[in-house]
Amino acid sequence: MSGEATNESGRDYACVAFRVLLYVKIVSVASFVFTVKGFLKSQTRDFEVKVPELLYAVAKEITAQEIFAESAY
Repeated sequence: MSGEATNESGRDYACVAFRVLLYVKIVSVASFVFTVKGFLKSQTRDFEVKVPELLYAVAKEITAQEIFAESAY
Protein backbone atom coordinates (compact mmCIF):
# COMPACT_ATOMS: atom_id res chain seq x y z
CA MET A 1 0.00 0.00 0.00
CA SER A 2 1.38 3.43 -0.83
CA GLY A 3 0.29 7.03 -0.61
CA GLU A 4 1.17 10.33 0.94
CA ALA A 5 0.36 12.12 4.18
CA THR A 6 0.57 15.83 4.98
CA ASN A 7 1.16 17.22 8.46
CA GLU A 8 -1.40 20.02 8.72
CA SER A 9 -1.28 20.17 12.54
CA GLY A 10 1.09 23.13 12.78
CA ARG A 11 3.48 21.10 14.99
CA ASP A 12 6.62 19.07 14.34
CA TYR A 13 6.54 15.43 15.45
CA ALA A 14 9.36 12.98 16.08
CA CYS A 15 7.03 10.09 15.20
CA VAL A 16 3.42 9.64 14.06
CA ALA A 17 1.56 6.31 14.17
CA PHE A 18 -1.10 5.81 11.51
CA ARG A 19 -3.88 3.21 11.76
CA VAL A 20 -5.06 1.55 8.54
CA LEU A 21 -8.41 -0.22 8.26
CA LEU A 22 -9.28 -2.25 5.16
CA TYR A 23 -12.87 -3.13 4.29
CA VAL A 24 -14.82 -5.49 2.10
CA LYS A 25 -18.10 -3.63 1.73
CA ILE A 26 -18.81 -2.58 5.37
CA VAL A 27 -16.84 -5.38 7.07
CA SER A 28 -13.37 -4.57 8.40
CA VAL A 29 -11.01 -7.34 7.24
CA ALA A 30 -7.64 -5.93 8.37
CA SER A 31 -6.25 -3.39 10.78
CA PHE A 32 -2.60 -2.44 11.28
CA VAL A 33 -0.35 0.45 12.31
CA PHE A 34 2.67 1.98 10.61
CA THR A 35 4.88 4.87 11.71
CA VAL A 36 6.41 7.90 10.04
CA LYS A 37 9.44 9.30 11.84
CA GLY A 38 10.49 12.96 11.67
CA PHE A 39 7.20 14.45 10.45
CA LEU A 40 7.61 18.25 10.32
CA LYS A 41 4.74 20.76 10.18
CA SER A 42 3.43 21.43 6.64
CA GLN A 43 5.50 18.52 5.34
CA THR A 44 4.12 15.95 2.90
CA ARG A 45 5.66 12.49 3.14
CA ASP A 46 5.29 9.55 0.80
CA PHE A 47 4.81 6.16 2.43
CA GLU A 48 4.86 2.58 1.29
CA VAL A 49 3.93 -0.19 3.72
CA LYS A 50 3.38 -3.90 3.39
CA VAL A 51 -0.09 -5.06 4.34
CA PRO A 52 0.19 -7.83 6.95
CA GLU A 53 -0.67 -11.32 5.78
CA LEU A 54 -4.06 -11.31 4.11
CA LEU A 55 -5.52 -14.09 1.98
CA TYR A 56 -5.42 -13.21 -1.71
CA ALA A 57 -9.12 -14.07 -2.04
CA VAL A 58 -9.90 -11.42 0.59
CA ALA A 59 -7.31 -8.87 -0.59
CA LYS A 60 -8.71 -8.70 -4.13
CA GLU A 61 -12.18 -7.91 -2.71
CA ILE A 62 -11.15 -4.82 -0.69
CA THR A 63 -13.56 -2.01 -1.45
CA ALA A 64 -12.49 0.75 0.96
CA GLN A 65 -9.71 1.89 3.24
CA GLU A 66 -9.46 4.26 6.16
CA ILE A 67 -6.19 5.81 7.34
CA PHE A 68 -5.88 8.13 10.34
CA ALA A 69 -3.24 9.35 12.80
CA GLU A 70 -3.57 7.29 15.95
CA SER A 71 -0.84 8.91 18.06
CA ALA A 72 2.09 11.30 17.77
CA TYR A 73 4.94 12.66 19.85
